[in-house]
Parts: sequence; C-alpha cells; structure tokens
Amino acid sequence: MNGKKMPVLMALSALMVVPVLGAMAAPNSGDNLDVDATEEETLSQSREVDLQAIEGALNDYLYGSRDGEPDRLARAFHATAEIEGVRDGELVSWTAPDYVGGMTPGRVRDFTPRILAVDFTGTAAQAKVEADYGTWKFVDYMQLLKIDGEWKIMNKVYHRVVN
Repeated sequence: MNGKKMPVLMALSALMVVPVLGAMAAPNSGDNLDVDATEEETLSQSREVDLQAIEGALNDYLYGSRDGEPDRLARAFHATAEIEGVRDGELVSWTAPDYVGGMTPGRVRDFTPRILAVDFTGTAAQAKVEADYGTWKFVDYMQLLKIDGEWKIMNKVYHRVVN
C-alpha cells in the first residue's frame, strides 16, 4: 500500500516545485520583475520630488521667518491656513495673512531652523520643525496639502520650550 501512494505524492511534489523554480528564474529573464522595478523606481522618484517640495515649503516658512522675508513666508502658507498655540495658558490664533502681516520686513531673528520630521501620503503631509534660539525654542507641527501641484502649509500649531 505504501508503495502505491509514494509515487503519487512524489509526482505532486514535483508539480508544486516547477512553478517555484519558474518564479525563481524570472529575474534572469528580464520579464515582469523589471517592470515592477521600473514602477518602483518611478514611485521612488515621485516621492523624492514630493519630499523636496515639502521641504521647500518648510524652508520658505523657516528662513522667511528668520530672515525677515514676508513674501517668502507667505509663499509657504495656503491663504486659508491657521496658526495656533497656547500662550500664558490662553489659546492664541491667527490667520496666515495676519501672521505674515505681523512680520517686520528685514528684521533678522537669531535662531537655528531645523526640519525634524516629515511624513506624507499622496497629497497630505505633516512635519515637525523647530526654531532654536539657544535658551529656548519653538517646536511647530505643520499640516500640509498638495494643491494644484504645490505643497502648502494648511495649519501650524506650536509650543515654546525652554532649553
């Protein structure tokens, strides 16, 4: 009885190995995996382009703020953006135009700007940045959207930290 079942099991095992061996041979054939690699490379390049654009908007915010450049600062924000934080236990809130309008053009502020983190999917992103003044710093959390091909800060919430 065992003699009759064994050849059937061996034949089934051999049939199951053939597709696996065929899949293992695919990288040498240049077929499907090359297409997948090209698609992955294109997606990777697209993500890199978006990441650079997000960082560009964040740098417009950081360096526009530091260097007293209201036009550069305004370029970072969507017109409907809100800026919010808590100061002395009270909520403070501005629209982006009011926030930018409160800047003194040409007034350079002495802080070190840093992009600490960026995460995005599709047209939505969030980032953490800081403006380090030495003895204290602002930590900002930004939400950005890609609108008409451009990344814009939609919301900023912040906290002041004593170093």
